[in-house]
Amino acid sequence: MVNITTHHGPCHQESIRSDIRLTQAGLVEGLDGYMAPRDSVLRRITDKGLPADFKTIGTAWTDELVGAVLGKLSAVGRESNTAVIFTTDHNRYDGKATNYQGGVHIPF
Repeated sequence: MVNITTHHGPCHQESIRSDIRLTQAGLVEGLDGYMAPRDSVLRRITDKGLPADFKTIGTAWTDELVGAVLGKLSAVGRESNTAVIFTTDHNRYDGKATNYQGGVHIPF
């Protein structure tokens, strides 16, 4: 299972320009090579003349991560017997992170 959090905070405009080792747990070594360099994601956006805003960065970054997962599945010969389910979460509805309807009613 892979959990992609690129549509959540922190602010994408800052994160895309920050050190890849910087996590909520502090600096973590050994993270290079798992994803495309962050500057290549940002360059892909600006080369197309798109705004480097929260939504665009989050979408491009998510696309990059899904592509990396699919590429790895292909590289290890598992793409034909692996189900990939891409779904959303709560969005910004009232009650998120609670036991109320907005926090418990999610897709899938």
